Amino acid sequence: MSKIIAVWSETIESVPSDNKIEEWLTDVITGFNKIKDVPEAIYYLYIASSTQTDILRLAVARKLISCDELEFQYKDETISVHTEGTLSHWPEGFSDFSDKQLEELLLAKGM
Repeated sequence: MSKIIAVWSETIESVPSDNKIEEWLTDVITGFNKIKDVPEAIYYLYIASSTQTDILRLAVARKLISCDELEFQYKDETISVHTEGTLSHWPEGFSDFSDKQLEELLLAKGM
């Protein structure tokens, strides 16, 4: 089975803005569909934002790609995706910057 492997990279300088993320996803799926019928083909994708992580998870939940066609790589860990878009596990440091910012904002507000 062909697969998208989304590799988390802290060195990518340019990521799609929030208002372009659906267009980015369309490009990813279009690129993947071009190689999908090649047995065991790997479509490597380098990501660096939680928005990219979340839209890929949504693609699985929307059934645009199957959970078997997507996995995330973070450091030396492989993270699989379930049919509803949830992850098998969430390692510390993986795509968690926005969660940490929100937590800090809530703490600053005294919540």
